[in-house]
Amino acid sequence: MPYTPKLLTDEQIQDFMTLGAVHLPGALDADLAEHCAQEMLGYMGIDEHDPSTWPARIAKPGNRGEPPAGEKERRYLYSEHAPRLWQGMCDLLGGPERIIPNKTFRSNGVYTLADPEVLASPDPEAAWLAPLPAEGRGGWHVDGSRDWFHHYLDSPQVALLVLILYRDSTRLGGATWYAPESPALVSRYYHDHPVGSGPTPREIVLQCTDFHCAEGKAGDAFLLHPFMMHTGCPSVLPAPRLMENDNVTLAEPMRFDRPSPADHSILERSILHHLDLPSLTFTREA
Repeated sequence: MPYTPKLLTDEQIQDFMTLGAVHLPGALDADLAEHCAQEMLGYMGIDEHDPSTWPARIAKPGNRGEPPAGEKERRYLYSEHAPRLWQGMCDLLGGPERIIPNKTFRSNGVYTLADPEVLASPDPEAAWLAPLPAEGRGGWHVDGSRDWFHHYLDSPQVALLVLILYRDSTRLGGATWYAPESPALVSRYYHDHPVGSGPTPREIVLQCTDFHCAEGKAGDAFLLHPFMMHTGCPSVLPAPRLMENDNVTLAEPMRFDRPSPADHSILERSILHHLDLPSLTFTREA
């Protein structure tokens, strides 16, 4: 029986179909968002109000903190702690049974910290530059590296990119940027290359001309298409950018030839839309 969305409006569904993104204000309770922010700062080992404590963290590889020795990261069930966000994910992916069970998010999210030297300058904002690919800026990519899995059109490993804001996220403060034209470009690439993996991110993102910034308030979330090119961005503000960057995994690979078109998830329909096809029997090639 076809799945009927229970949270997302027709306008939000259309946004996902055409722009590859849905903004969910207040997806996380404000108290939980702040609780996660405080846990995240504990993992980072910094004083958020004292940029002089940031260089040691900036110098470390990666952009997540570490739990204290002998402790595990705190994880939270979407269905229990973020039911609106969970429902949005189910709406886009065709229901909870299509998602791996017991899906969680973690408070040990990804951070962006401004350079204390920039903050100490007379005009920190003058140092900010948009991560435009034509100017060689930004680490543009689609989630799912070659050392994680071999990417195909129907790959289940990354079915959605989820951004959960634990604190306000702004353009000057390191908000994630994304390219709404890229899901169509990547969909066509994987359709035309059933052997999978590739393309190079630069090859795709240089074809894009429209770039959006995932600005929002603490507790907001963004659901992005799995083929969305996106990048982090430097901050020039004296406040850490605190958020989680999560991937949703399907229980089985996507299908584009279900018995009825109504059985396709919104995600599957979006890919068929980008391919200008009513259905597709996709076969991977070795």
